[in-house]
Amino acid sequence: SNGRFPLHSLCSNRRLDEKASMEILKFFIEKCPEAVRHADNGGYLPIHHGGSARSPDFCRVLIEAYPGSDRINNERGEYGSLPFHWACAINTVATVEYLYKLYPEAIHHTTSNGGYPIHLAMKGIMKRDNAKGMMKRDSPMDTVDVVQFLLDCDPSVIFKIVRGGMSLLHDVCQCEYYDATIEAALIIIKLLYDAHPEAIEDYELAIDLDDFHQQVQTFINSQLVYARQAEDHRQMTTPDEMGQLPLHTALQNNVTLGSVKLLVKGNPPAVQSPDN
Repeated sequence: SNGRFPLHSLCSNRRLDEKASMEILKFFIEKCPEAVRHADNGGYLPIHHGGSARSPDFCRVLIEAYPGSDRINNERGEYGSLPFHWACAINTVATVEYLYKLYPEAIHHTTSNGGYPIHLAMKGIMKRDNAKGMMKRDSPMDTVDVVQFLLDCDPSVIFKIVRGGMSLLHDVCQCEYYDATIEAALIIIKLLYDAHPEAIEDYELAIDLDDFHQQVQTFINSQLVYARQAEDHRQMTTPDEMGQLPLHTALQNNVTLGSVKLLVKGNPPAVQSPDN
């Protein structure tokens, strides 16, 4: 027995039509108002389940029936202690945004095993996502939207570390991906790299490089070229025969914002240096 009321099952069933779900939800609350306060054997309230699968309007009804439940921390929660954690892990950006606006500080709360919301968001496209029965997102691109939203809300989340100091970039690069999720994974890797390009200089990331997905290796290697240039002051400040600095040359190729940041860091005056 998992100790769930029918309301818990309703809250976690994302396949049920929204209109029908809302009607059933309001019916349950009318017949058994205390159900919104009942935690299952895992310590989760209906709003935790709702945060994982349901719309902002659905979650709003739950929270109005149990004010403050969006801030209730389940210390036993393996995949997320707040409803916001659940939303970041497997729901869409719409519900993530709704819960964030109610409780912005949740973006800095860790789960019982030390994960921040952005860590849980990235799990939406990893092969291990469905370990121990964890649900998956309907679309890998939903993960991209959630990660982008979290970075936009608070850029400092890029510095949240995992497992003994591993950067977000390293963490997402070293995971396994399906063919169906690698495109979304590469977009997320680029988002993280652009937000904190110095993470590519971590020697532990370089050590693990050969174990990354082939397309991830290709991306990281292409950006490492610029990272190494940026560390060579002489190369960064010496124009070629066309009078162009490495920054000029990079901008004529498939360079990312993260690599541009590193090149400018390596030679700040280059942003106002004309070529010949």
